[in-house]
Parts: sequence; structure tokens; C-alpha cells
Amino acid sequence: MSRSYRIFMVLIVLAACTTDTRAQGWSQALPTGTNQIINGIFSVSNQLAIAVGSNGTIIGTSDGGNTWSSGTSGTTKNLRKVFVSGLTIPTITVVGDDGTILRSTNVGVTWTPWTSGVTLDLHDIFVHDPTNGTTMTIVGESGVILWTNNGGQNWILRLSPLPKNLNGVFFKTLLEGFAVGDDGTILHTLNNGNNWLTVTSPSTTRLNHVFFPHADTGWIVGDGGAIIKTTDGGSSWVGQASVTSENLERVMFTDGSNGSIVGDNGVILRTSDGGANWQQQTSGTTFDLASVFFIDAQTGFACGERGLVIATTNGGWPVELSAFSATVRDGDAVQLHWETESETRNYGFEVERHAGDDWERLGFVAGHGDSRERHRYSFLDDGTAALADNSIGAPPILRYRLRQVDFDGGWEYSPEVHVSIARTPALVNLAGWPNPFREQTALQVTLPQAASVRLRVFDMSGRLVATLADGPLSAGTHALPWRSGGLGSGRYRAVLDVDGDPALRRSTGLVLQK
Repeated sequence: MSRSYRIFMVLIVLAACTTDTRAQGWSQALPTGTNQIINGIFSVSNQLAIAVGSNGTIIGTSDGGNTWSSGTSGTTKNLRKVFVSGLTIPTITVVGDDGTILRSTNVGVTWTPWTSGVTLDLHDIFVHDPTNGTTMTIVGESGVILWTNNGGQNWILRLSPLPKNLNGVFFKTLLEGFAVGDDGTILHTLNNGNNWLTVTSPSTTRLNHVFFPHADTGWIVGDGGAIIKTTDGGSSWVGQASVTSENLERVMFTDGSNGSIVGDNGVILRTSDGGANWQQQTSGTTFDLASVFFIDAQTGFACGERGLVIATTNGGWPVELSAFSATVRDGDAVQLHWETESETRNYGFEVERHAGDDWERLGFVAGHGDSRERHRYSFLDDGTAALADNSIGAPPILRYRLRQVDFDGGWEYSPEVHVSIARTPALVNLAGWPNPFREQTALQVTLPQAASVRLRVFDMSGRLVATLADGPLSAGTHALPWRSGGLGSGRYRAVLDVDGDPALRRSTGLVLQK
């Protein structure tokens, strides 16, 4: 990232920062109040963000995305990208189709159209000097390049050496920049855009965006999962192995290590080692994502189809709990086991029990901080004998949950598991909790003895949408998480088969409300 860009990201904080108390990966869809395509987003703090989209849509938030308000853009054109610049008087610049350029100097309350001098679609904008906001470059359809050094009062047309659509632009210094476009086009300028030269490209596909975390290392993303890298300042580019074949639309790094890429079908790729490895994150959506913006290594937004905006406060990596079970041991002790597939800033787990009155904290198990490996945890609750002795009639039902805590104090509860203080549960049982649910629920499977189980989820047409277990499970109660992903609201049915015995089949209805 260029020095001026880093200064901008640090200094232009327009509101006090607050911290979300919930741990998360990527959030559920935020209430943007629009179904238009959101093409571009820019955030100046963890509270303030502005996004633009189709049909002249402009929306903004001042509370981290919890609420959004819409602005009157004065146009119905498709708006593509947005950039905020200027430290003394913040200026918001938006570009869109048919040569549209809009400007606001009062936090988006009113918008002034600028005369671009062209009727071609404008796809991307970059401000070379973000603290002042005077020098800008816009790229777009048929190789159009617009440049200004007086804050947009006048725009100079500079055609590229190739008549290809240009989709992304980035300047790593005031003078040196890159633009990318259709058919593998890569352009380079060393003199503030006065002259653009073609660079040999390893790709012939549509290239959508370019970003430089620092002077030598740059990244380009494009269609078909294309990821291209340079380590010599852009003189040469090499294609990288990709974990997806989806079209990739936008890339952004906050430092030399942490970067994100978004694309079609809800794809989000993340690296924490400077791009040596890219891993796909769970976005919770199958809508196409058009843009991503991070203000630091942890806090960011992504946007896309149908008014979608999602957010993260931990780099998009949740503490992904893949299993949680409770088993009675020696009649009056309960053994808890759980597993994580990945962890981000995970301080650890507080183990809590509910025995009929209120939740109580039993103990703490330290986490593994940042990890992309599977980890197994256990906790023995050997203080249940008194509960059993004091019970009248049936043994008491104990409920357990985990309170996962981040290093910054954020937290999130796991699904619950239930167990009766008896040597083994009496019946095979299946239940979903919470139910109804918005994004994730847990299917609780209770077995009187170890068995081979298959747990599947079907929609109301009988189509299989998820398989949560297919193999051996020990005696006890197991909580198996199910994320709905891109499935729509409606009724679903979970079906449990035990040892292939029809008499032991159990099912329960689930209601998904998004």
C-alpha cells in the first residue's frame, strides 16, 4: 500500500470507534433497505461506510452497518464505484454508467454532477493523493481514461493504447499506476497517466481489479478465478494457483500479510500470509459479490447483489465450531467434547451449565489464538452428583453451552447440548435449536448407546440440501451445527437414521427465517 494511502486510512476517521461485543466471521445480510445491486463500497472507520449501486442507489451507515440511510443521487444511472478523499473537507466521488461522475462534500446529503465529457460507462476511480483529493484517475468502457489534478473541476481524456474495457485502476505513488481490463489487459504509467504502456499479461480473461500492498508486490484478480501476482513492482506478472473458478471482482490488502478477494456466488478468499496461501471463507450467501473494503486487518465490508452488504470485525475468520457433545460418565459426571475447524483471535471458551435456575460458569479452556487447523477440546463436569442426589423423580436435565471469547473481549455462544444425569440416555432423540432460526441452528442428537448415524436435511420438495453426519457417534447428546448458506427462507426437515433401523428413525421440522 502506498504511503499516502496508508496515511489516509489512518487519519480520516470521522467518528468515534466502538467495538462490537459479538464474535463473528462474516455477518448476516445487513438491513440496507434496498434490493438494488451494490457495486462499490468505501469505509472510513468501523462505523462509517458509503455504498453505491444500480438505479442511482447511494446508501450510508454511521453505526457499523446496523442501520442504513439512502441518499438522493439525482440519477438513475448504474453507479459503479465510490472513493472518499480529503482530510480537511472530506469529498465523496462516485462514478457510473454513461460518463456519470457525482461529488458530495457534505457526507452525502447532497450530490453535484460533474461534467466528464464522455458518455461511456465509467468502471473505477482512484485518488492518487487521498489526503488532499486533487489528483484522480477514472477508467472505463472502451479504454477510456479520465484524469484531473484540480479536484475534478476539469477532466482530461486519455485513451489507453488498447480499446479494451478497463475495469480497475490503482496508483501506488502519485506518478506510478496500473489499470487492468478485458482480454488480460494490463497497463502501466510512470508519469501520472500522461502515457500508458501495455504490460505482458499471463492471462487472456477479463481482469477486474488491481491492488498493491506495497511497492514491489501487487495483485490482479479476474474471471474464472484468475489471481495474478507481481513481486518486481509490476514489470512482470505471474498467474497463481486459485481455490475457485468463480469470477473474482475485487481485491484489497490492509498490509503486506492480510488481504481479501470477493467474487461471484458469494466467494470470499482470504490470506494472512501475504498471498502464499488463499483460503475460502464462509460468506453465508450465494449472491455475487462486487466489492470489498477493509479499514484494518480485521474490520471490513463486502457488497453485492440484491442490496447485500455483509461485515466482519475479525477478518472474516470465525471460530468455527464443528462439533459439540455431552456424554454421561460414571453415572454422575458429564464429559464435554468440542472441535473447531478454524480460529481467529480466540482467547478461549467459558464453559457454562444450566441446571434449572440460571446459567453458571464452570470453568475456562484456553483457545489457540489464530489457527487454520482443527483443534479438539474437552472439559469434565464432575460436580453433578449433588444435583442428582437432590432431584426428585426423573434425573435432572442439564444444559451446557460454550461462551467463545476473543482477545478483544468479543464473544459468541455456541449451540446448547442437553444431557440427563443417568448412565445413558433412555431414548433416541432429535431436536433443533434455535428454531426458527436466521443463519445457523444446531441439530441435537441423543443416543442411548454408540451407533452409526446419518443426519440429513431436506427441503419441502424432498431435495437433499445438507448431510451433517454419516458415521459413528458415541452415546450421549451431540450438537451438530447447520449453516443455511444461500438457502432461502422456508420449512425444512431434518431426518436422523440410526443403525439403519426404521424403528429408530427420527425427524424434526426446521423453520429458516432470513
